[in-house]
Amino acid sequence: MTARRRRAIAGLVVALSSVVVLSSPASPVSAAGETGLVSIDPARLLDTRSGSTTIDGTGSGGGPTEAGVPVVVDVVGRGGVPADGVSAVVVNVTVDNSATANAGYVTVYPTGDPTPLASSLNFAAGAVVANEVIAKVGANGTISIVTQLPTQLVVDIVGWVPTSGSGYTPSAPRRYLDTRSDGVTFDGVARSGGSTVAGGVIDLAIAGRGDVPVSATAVVVNVTVDNSATMNAGYVTVFPTGTVRPLASSLNLSPGQVVANELVTKVGAGGRISLFTQPSTHLIVDVVGWFVDVGAGGLHPLAPARLLDTRAGTSTVDGLQQGAGPTTAGRSLRLPVLGRGGVPPSGVWAVVVNVTVPASVVGGGFVTVHPNGSTRPNASSLNTAAGRVVANEVIAKVGAGGAIRLFTQFGSDLVVDVVGWLPSPGGDAGEVPLPAEPPISGPRVQAIYAVPAGIAAVEGREAAIAHEVGVVQAWYDGQTGGRHPVFARVAGGGSGISVIRVDLTSTEAALTATTDPEALIDAQVRAQLGATLDDASLAVVLEGQTGGSFCGRTGTMVLIPIANCDIAPSSTSTWPYEMSYLLGHELTHLLGAVDDCSPHADGTGHVSDDRRDVLYSGPSARDWLNLQLDPGHDDYYLHDVPGCADIADSPLLDSL
Repeated sequence: MTARRRRAIAGLVVALSSVVVLSSPASPVSAAGETGLVSIDPARLLDTRSGSTTIDGTGSGGGPTEAGVPVVVDVVGRGGVPADGVSAVVVNVTVDNSATANAGYVTVYPTGDPTPLASSLNFAAGAVVANEVIAKVGANGTISIVTQLPTQLVVDIVGWVPTSGSGYTPSAPRRYLDTRSDGVTFDGVARSGGSTVAGGVIDLAIAGRGDVPVSATAVVVNVTVDNSATMNAGYVTVFPTGTVRPLASSLNLSPGQVVANELVTKVGAGGRISLFTQPSTHLIVDVVGWFVDVGAGGLHPLAPARLLDTRAGTSTVDGLQQGAGPTTAGRSLRLPVLGRGGVPPSGVWAVVVNVTVPASVVGGGFVTVHPNGSTRPNASSLNTAAGRVVANEVIAKVGAGGAIRLFTQFGSDLVVDVVGWLPSPGGDAGEVPLPAEPPISGPRVQAIYAVPAGIAAVEGREAAIAHEVGVVQAWYDGQTGGRHPVFARVAGGGSGISVIRVDLTSTEAALTATTDPEALIDAQVRAQLGATLDDASLAVVLEGQTGGSFCGRTGTMVLIPIANCDIAPSSTSTWPYEMSYLLGHELTHLLGAVDDCSPHADGTGHVSDDRRDVLYSGPSARDWLNLQLDPGHDDYYLHDVPGCADIADSPLLDSL
C-alpha cells in the first residue's frame, strides 16, 4: 500500500466569616532554575471524606465543608511543589456530593483576596464532579476554596507555575461573560445577552480588556454552561476567533445540568476567543490567567487534535486508537502522545489534553490520567455518572515511551483531544530527551535491522523501524485496552524501542538461494549479540530480498524482507499504511494466532470469516479502514474455544 489516509482537525482549544486552615510540613524541593509550567505526578492534598488519605496525612477526613466558609489549603511545599518561588498551582478539584441533595458551586481563589464573583465548578444533587483549575497562590502559600453549600472536597495537585520564566500570569477569577438575564461582568460588558443561538458562535473580547494585556497569546478561562432551565443536550467548542471551528469539544452538557471546564485557550483575531454552542444555552466565562510568548520555554498551544476515540465509527488525527470499543474496567490504557497531533517527537515534558467520557452506561466512577511507567496515584482526573457526558482538561506529565496512561474504574468509552504541550523545565524542546524507559528483560521481542553482506545500510532505517513498532503498539493498545507486543527498549532515545543493526555475513544471493533464510539470520544475529538477546524473540527487517514470494512471514521469528514486496519502514507512517500493517499482522502470528482448532481458521494461520480481521485471508477485500483484532473474539483473542491458543495468554502481550 502506498496511499496514506490522514484525518486533520483544524482550530484550537488548548486545553484549566470563620476559616478552616489545613497545613503541612514544608518540602525541601526548590524552584530555583525552573521555567515554564511544571507538570508533576498527581498527589492528593485534601480529602474531607471519612477514612480518606492524602500524600502526607494532612487534610484528610475533616468532614463536609461549611456553606460559604473558605477551606484554606497549603499547596506549596507539598506533593512535589517547591516551598517558594511558586506563583500558581494546577489542581484537580473534585466535589463528592453523592450523599447529599445539595446543589451549588465551588470557587477557588488566592487566599487573602475577597471571594470573587466566579465559579470553578458546579455540582448537582447526588453528583460527583471534577474540574482542573490553575489557581493563583495566595497568602502563606495557600489557596482558598469556598462552597456555596456543604459538600465533600478532594484536591489533587498536578503541576505548578514558577514566579518567573513561565510566561504565565495568574489572577483572581474575573467574569468576562454571563448571558443570563441577571448576569454581571466586571466591566458591564458581555452580560445579560440571553441564551446563545443553537449552532451559533459568540466572539468574546479578552486581550486588552481588564488586566489581560493585548500581548496575551493564550488565556486560562473557566467556561460554565448553565443549562438548568432547558432540556437541551450537546457540546461547546472554544477556539481562536478567525480560525476554522475544530472537530473537538471543550465541555458537554445534558438536560438540566450546570457544568464547567477550565481551558487554556489560544487568543485569536482582535484579541478574541470564539465559543460555539451546539444547542441553545447560557454561557459564563471567568478569566483566571493568561500567557505571553516567552519562546521555547513556555506553553505551546495547538490546534485541537483527536488522539483517542474508542467509540465505534469514529476517527482520530492519524487513524490510530480509534473505534476500538470501551475500556476494560479496572485497567489502564496506554496512549502515545509524542509525535502526534502537532506534539513534537521529543523534548516534551507534559501535554494539555481534554478528556471526555461519553454517556456512561454504568454507575459513577473515575478516570485517572498519569505518566506511563509510573504507579497509578491516589487521584482522580474526572468523575463519571450514569447517562452523563463528562469532560475535564488535564495537564498530563508524559511518561516512558512518550505516552500517558488513562485508568478507568469502570469500562467506558474515552475521547482525548490534545490542545497543547510544555517543554521540559529550563530546557530547549529540541535538546531535552524523552523520559527514560529502562530496558525490558524477560519475554520480549527484539527489533533487528539486518543488512546482508555487500549491501549498504540505509540511513534512518532504525528510527523508521522503531516508529513502525510504536504505530503497531498504539493500534494494539486501542484494541486491547492497553496491551501490546512487548519490545526491548533502551533508556531515552526517541520512541524508546531498541532497534539493533546487524551486518550479516551472508549475501543477498545466499539468502535468496535457501528455503530457510530465517535459520541463517537467526544464527548470525545471535552469534553477534550473544547474551544481549537472552531469550528474546526476533522481529527482523531485512535490507534486501530472500527467496519466496512472501512480504513477511513468521515462524521462529518475524521476517520482513524489504525488497520482496517493496514495503519499507517509514518514520511518518500511520496505521495501517507503509509497513505498520504488515508488521502488526506478523506480530499477531508471533503471539500465537491462529490455531487450526479456531472456528474460522483457514489452515494457513489466518481466518476467513470477517474482512475486518487483521489476520483475514478470505475471498473478499480486506476492510483496511476498520481493522480489528479478532472481531467477535471467537478465534484467537479472548475467545472461549477449549484447547485453542489465545494470544491474550501470550507472555509477549503486556502493558509494558
